[in-house]
Amino acid sequence: MDSEIVRQIGVVVVLGVGLQWLAASLRMPSIVLLLAGGLLVGPGLGWVHPTEIFGDALFPVVSLAVALLLFFGGMELRLADLRGEARRPVLRLVTLGAVATWLGIALAAHLLFHEPVRVSLLLGAVLVVSGPTVVGPLLRLAQPADPDATILRWEGIVIDPIGATLGLFCVNAFFVDSLTPHEVWDGIAAPAVAGVAAGVAAAAVLVAALRRLAVPDQLEVAVAVMLVVAAYVAAEVVRPEAGLFATTAAGLALANQHVVPVRQLRAFGEPVVALLIGGLFIVLAAGVDAEPLIDHLPAALGLALVVVVLLRPAVVALCTAGSPDLSLRQRAYLACLAPKGIVAAATASLYGLRLRQLDQPSDVLVPVAFAVIIALAVVYGLGSVPAARWLGVARARPRGALLVGGQPWTVALATELAHQGVPTVLVARGRTDLEDRHDLPVEVHTGLVRELGADGALDGVAGAVVASRDDETDLVALTVLIERLGRRHVWLLPGESPAAVASHEGGDRIATWAPRPFAPAVTHDALDAALAAGHRVRTVDGDDVPPGALVLARLAPNGRWAVGVRPLRPGDRAVVVEPAVAPSRAEPSVEGELEGDHGQPGGAGHDGGDDPGQAPHLRPAGREPAQEAEP
Repeated sequence: MDSEIVRQIGVVVVLGVGLQWLAASLRMPSIVLLLAGGLLVGPGLGWVHPTEIFGDALFPVVSLAVALLLFFGGMELRLADLRGEARRPVLRLVTLGAVATWLGIALAAHLLFHEPVRVSLLLGAVLVVSGPTVVGPLLRLAQPADPDATILRWEGIVIDPIGATLGLFCVNAFFVDSLTPHEVWDGIAAPAVAGVAAGVAAAAVLVAALRRLAVPDQLEVAVAVMLVVAAYVAAEVVRPEAGLFATTAAGLALANQHVVPVRQLRAFGEPVVALLIGGLFIVLAAGVDAEPLIDHLPAALGLALVVVVLLRPAVVALCTAGSPDLSLRQRAYLACLAPKGIVAAATASLYGLRLRQLDQPSDVLVPVAFAVIIALAVVYGLGSVPAARWLGVARARPRGALLVGGQPWTVALATELAHQGVPTVLVARGRTDLEDRHDLPVEVHTGLVRELGADGALDGVAGAVVASRDDETDLVALTVLIERLGRRHVWLLPGESPAAVASHEGGDRIATWAPRPFAPAVTHDALDAALAAGHRVRTVDGDDVPPGALVLARLAPNGRWAVGVRPLRPGDRAVVVEPAVAPSRAEPSVEGELEGDHGQPGGAGHDGGDDPGQAPHLRPAGREPAQEAEP
């Protein structure tokens, strides 16, 4: 039995993470694959039986995992983002919108399934929630501009504890006790007050401990999680379902305090969230009974259609009325994204079990909730990206370049990229002489590298080349840029050749932080020597790369630029370092040529000699394919 449980846990972890990996590679919502995978290994193949793995601890474990997800989601919510046109719609969506959604789904469910009103009201409460597990990934794919992105992110996180509490209220008021004013307070307001108080208290204790340096660095994350779990447990003891309010409030409080930094906690949260999301979706989907799911599927799809076509647009119209700053297109996109996530699945399963314990089981609640979750995941998952594009609310994809280094060749490369229509930022710490150069068409930063994100220098940047030749500067730049742009969009040219770096003990640690740009033979010494010898940087057609030229970047016809190792393709242009005797270049065509997608890894790579005293001889472009990372 033990080995069987280990096998099932292994299936859950492998599928939970592997399907997210596959979804990211396919650029599709992970919830679609996760739910399909859970149904396949659960009711389909019988490989995973959640009750065998967890027993009676299944739903307490699920509830705690959901609470941690809401904590990390709350840490992404900053009150400053709610200023202006986003505040009123968010407040209305999580209050008036939640009530309207609850009653609307309950009415539609009652008409479609002919269930008692109390069951329909419970189903409506379960399907009120949205959640960061689905909204966050969809927003990353669709990239809507603000205020839509802010409104949807806040709604998805804040409404989860509200919906879960509303479900508990329905169970207590309609299945256990009679509906009285005391029940309204005890079922809705009391959990919210108790949870918020516990969450804020936990955040205050953590901030005070960190401020006084009472927590060792290696225990900072562990102590934070300990306090969040303690807040969850304390709130649950006082009022059931108050724990979700506690963890959400703790995340919000930490995100909006300015006493201590919490970057390390955010970085820790990303892999934890991925594991929790994958595991929860697989476990909960595997526990669904296939037969009632199939029996109720047609009516459940009808309910999903009502939500998508009628209810969500009506709720958005109601909650955005009187918001003149929101355009019709922005309101339309808010109506195009309202998926249901892990909290809906978890609460449906939990309350279904609770009804069986009360000897009032419902064969509709769990299968219909999962069917609607799956249907909405498919509809919104596949439609969110094209809807953002069709409505014109998608954020303009960044296509700029950032170069770190003040050497002559980095200045020349930045200038040439800018001449070719690529918005370029040059970071050259200490080179105050460059700030007075009015002939440079690039934005020059000579201050601290760690301040790049704070002063807006990274806005519009798609990729960066770190090449300062100073290990400390490179290390700081990599830390800042990888966190903001992602490792696959940042390249590092080591200060020494790879062989020389590897010869020093521990010296290759910085070189492994990011992929290397250019061909292996294109080194700092080779580039410095080439420009010192009078060679220059210019752009040529991919078919006209001069012999002996150093290829630094590829400009694709669709507007992408790249500095990685990859052959030139038909239609590409190349930014090269060539001898000074080369013919003069024609005026570059900027307008319309670089209006495609943002830059991403990919470029022209060429092999050549390794004599640092002169530019290495490179093979003609496109002769030798090579691998490189793609986003």
